[in-house]
Amino acid sequence: MSLDRQVVRLIHLSSTIGGIEVIIKKLIENIRDYSFSSFIIRNSSQCEIDIYDGITTPVSKGSNNNCMALIKLIIYARKNKDDIFHVFNIGPLFLLALRIAGVKKLVYSIHGTIYWNSNKQKKVFKTIWKWAIRKEYLFTCNSNFSGMVFKRDVYQVEDIQLLYNPFDLRQFIPKTDKKRAAVPREIVYVGRLASGKNLVKWIDVADLLKTHFDSVIFNIFGHGPEENLLKSYIRSKHLENRIFLKGQVDAPEKIYREADVLLFLSKYESFGNVIVESILCGTPVIAGAIPAMREIFKDFPEFLVEMDENLGKNVLQKLKDLEKLNRLALSAREQFIERFGDELHYKKLRAIYASI
Repeated sequence: MSLDRQVVRLIHLSSTIGGIEVIIKKLIENIRDYSFSSFIIRNSSQCEIDIYDGITTPVSKGSNNNCMALIKLIIYARKNKDDIFHVFNIGPLFLLALRIAGVKKLVYSIHGTIYWNSNKQKKVFKTIWKWAIRKEYLFTCNSNFSGMVFKRDVYQVEDIQLLYNPFDLRQFIPKTDKKRAAVPREIVYVGRLASGKNLVKWIDVADLLKTHFDSVIFNIFGHGPEENLLKSYIRSKHLENRIFLKGQVDAPEKIYREADVLLFLSKYESFGNVIVESILCGTPVIAGAIPAMREIFKDFPEFLVEMDENLGKNVLQKLKDLEKLNRLALSAREQFIERFGDELHYKKLRAIYASI
């Protein structure tokens, strides 16, 4: 680690590949005027892909036991309390641990919208948030929506800076020789296989669409806790020859380029990386009209469908004019380059670090 560069301590929950973890990896690789060191609160399984594989950044690990993880984090933070700490969605308990350790220079990045599951949790966690936040701490949000939810539900932070997730404009580019289809042949999902992603309903929609598009296939890319449930559900509907679980992919841009449509029907998101990635690759998206998707597609509502009892029909109606979606995807791409390019993200983040 270079001694002439200021150190930024990155604190996050897991090193397993996910939206936040991909951002952290890119941050380390692209911001060279700071030295980075990481503390991972949870220990990952050895069978999972680790974002730090092949990266020389020093990494310290916590524990899957909350008490032990808190103790280790406090010891780590106290030892390095004069450095900048950049934390990602770690929640109030671990933020409080950093305050107890004496950390003053801290950036908290908000990447979520769900903070409790009951009124009892709400009362407890809101109190801990109040204890954990110092007036010196800076906050960023990955969408106006996630920032609004934090202010409304968690804590009235005076200023939350908008910092959209970064996207590599050299990686996510269209396939130049691709002939755009007028009728969908491949519809894909890319992301975590988790309950909030609404994938059972996604399969129901696919079941409807196959009756209107004879040759279309549906590919689901990713891993997650609902993988076995989805396998069983596909079997129960006798869709094994139309819907395929493809597992994790190392190069999602290849998936977007070959697909005709990305179908994304998540119930809630603070942002939506795969949505932006698909558009940057020139592939149209049909997404549920939740707040984060409305923000991303603020000038292109044609990509959105209402998540009501007619969801399947709503998606079908969009696909009937796939040529229009293809044209709009290229227009949206030009705007997304300006809004979501990685260099803009890193420029803003450098300014935030320098302001502490």
